[in-house]
Amino acid sequence: MSGGPERAKRARNELAVGFQSHVSTHRYPSEDDLRANIRRFADLGLSVNISELDVRTSWVPGDQEIRWQAQRVAYQQVVGACALEPGCEAVTFWGFTDQYTWINDDAEELDDPLLLDREYASKPAYDGVLAGLGGELPALGNNLVANGDFVSADESWSVSGGELAVDAAVDRDGFAGCVSGRTVETDGLVQSGLLGQLSLGGTYFVSAWVRLVGEATDVGAGAWLIVQEEGEEPREQNLAWVSATDTDWIQLTGNFTLGFNATPTAIDLAIDGPPADVELCVADVRLQPLTVP
Repeated sequence: MSGGPERAKRARNELAVGFQSHVSTHRYPSEDDLRANIRRFADLGLSVNISELDVRTSWVPGDQEIRWQAQRVAYQQVVGACALEPGCEAVTFWGFTDQYTWINDDAEELDDPLLLDREYASKPAYDGVLAGLGGELPALGNNLVANGDFVSADESWSVSGGELAVDAAVDRDGFAGCVSGRTVETDGLVQSGLLGQLSLGGTYFVSAWVRLVGEATDVGAGAWLIVQEEGEEPREQNLAWVSATDTDWIQLTGNFTLGFNATPTAIDLAIDGPPADVELCVADVRLQPLTVP
């Protein structure tokens, strides 16, 4: 073999990894998570390819307009994240028309995960991809969580179980709300009264910093919406989940789309998840709409 070190260097640079990206609008990685993962592999000398990209919509209640707009947001974010990261070289799609998609081969309910509809007409997702290729990401709106930084002590917050104390956050700037005396995994922080802000549904970014105190290994914490609709039982929608530890602050983050089967009457935000007797501390809680033109 000829070429020596230069040939070996080229061979190393040709190594690549594909992020197989079968996404659903009901919950998917945030921009921060996606771009951090791209950089993590790029720092290892690998080229990154967003591969087999498609975006399910059927898991979100609501009419087609809401679901397709949410799909556009997701496509724009994933493609835009790749376009803005030097280590991401390409995006490939698992097909181009909803008429032919692997998702519908064995599905009980047909989905519409691609850029063109069954009549080969472009959908909002197509415009999202074009915007993403131009490096344009969805815009973040104002934080809808009241007192998300806990500067007003426990105002607007309650607990589903245990005791809440707000104080200066240990090992980070600002304040944190900590729930002690937890007896079940669902004991945690709750903010009620989000119906006014979320009653129209749509796509949102959620983030919170969490830290566990106690014997906690290989466990996690999650953010949820508890949604009450007319004539329906309350349902829980998981927004994000993260493996947490009893030593560091970890960011819980993700994107999700909220839709409804009937008129919503109450929406609460909950953060919980670790085992009983583990103290759960939470800081800098954010819930922001994601919008595109």
